[in-house]
Amino acid sequence: MHRPWRVIVGLVVVGSLLGMAPASAPAQEEKSPEQLSYATGAATKFGRGFVNLVSGWTELGVQTWRGAEAQGPAGAAIGFGRGIVMVVLRTLAGAYEVATFPVPLPENWQPPITPGFGLPGYELAGTPGP
Repeated sequence: MHRPWRVIVGLVVVGSLLGMAPASAPAQEEKSPEQLSYATGAATKFGRGFVNLVSGWTELGVQTWRGAEAQGPAGAAIGFGRGIVMVVLRTLAGAYEVATFPVPLPENWQPPITPGFGLPGYELAGTPGP
């Protein structure tokens, strides 16, 4: 394995672990976004951004599946088109959040795109779901 690939693999592993850390933390009292500490808000924003940056491409399959479930074959075609748009939006939102994780914008660390994660069933406490 060449050295650049080791660095990339290392960053993906570390970022994935950071993205999962708040989700695997012991159950605590649910806090509203206004009550998030600076460190927790920044870590959540970075983790959410990294997950979206790395997994944004999954929106293509997710949206196609949702469209097919709702409207059959025609819905799958519409979902595929929606998925292409969402791949771009989710990946750009992830890049934005990774680049700006120290800054509490949007207000109170809210995700710039809803739901906060594109992967079904992957939500952190305190972030809006689908």
